[in-house]
Amino acid sequence: MDNIITAKNICKSYKIGEDSQVVLRDVSIDFPKGSFTCIMGASGSGKSSLLYILSGLDAYDTGEVYFNGSRLPDFSKENDKELSKIRCNNFSFIFQFYNLLHALTVEENIYLPLLLAKKDVKDYTDKINRLLEAVGLTDKRNKKISTLSGGEQQRVSIIRALVAETEVIFADEPTGNLDYDNSNKVIDLLVELSKKYDKTVILATHDHEVAKRGDKILTLKNGILI
Repeated sequence: MDNIITAKNICKSYKIGEDSQVVLRDVSIDFPKGSFTCIMGASGSGKSSLLYILSGLDAYDTGEVYFNGSRLPDFSKENDKELSKIRCNNFSFIFQFYNLLHALTVEENIYLPLLLAKKDVKDYTDKINRLLEAVGLTDKRNKKISTLSGGEQQRVSIIRALVAETEVIFADEPTGNLDYDNSNKVIDLLVELSKKYDKTVILATHDHEVAKRGDKILTLKNGILI
C-alpha cells in the first residue's frame, strides 16, 4: 500500500519566555493511503502539533513532511500560497474548537470549503443532505451557528470536513464535545470514508473507545512516538 503522508525526523519546540518546551522529538511515521490512524497521548503530548505539522498548518524545527511522495513546502510566508492550494485541494481538518463563522448559517459554513475550491455547491446537495441527516442536524441547516450548542457546532465542522471529498482528513479530538450516540455516528462516518472510499484519516484522541476503531493506534509520550 502506497504511503500518502510521510513524516521524517520531525522535531518541534515552543519558546516560553527564556525557556524552550520540546513537544515532538525526532518523530518519523508513514500513513498508507486509505488507512485510519489514531494518535493518543495526554494533554500537551504533541498530538495537535503533529496534526498541524502533517497538514501544513504549522512549522516544525527540523525534519521533512511528504505528501504523495513530494516534500511539502516549509511553513513560511513565502510558501503560503502554495501550501494553501495544497491544503484546499487535498486536506480537510476537523478542528477541536470548530473554527466556524458565527454570522453564517449551518449550510453556509458547510459550503465554504467548496466555494474556496471553486466547486459548484449544487453538485454536493445530496451528500450534504445525507450528512446532515446522519448527524441529526437536518432541522438546523438554516440556523445561525451562534444559536447552536457546542456539540452541534462540532457536528457542523465535521460535515464541513467530510463534504469536501479531499484525500486526507485530519481530526483533532472530533468527538470531545459529543455524547455517546453522536460520537459513534461521527466515527462510523470516518470509518466508512476510509474503508469504502479509500480516504486517509489521521485522528488525535484521548478516548480509547474511539481509538480502537482505527487500523492502528500510535501513542505520543514526552514528544516521542511509541
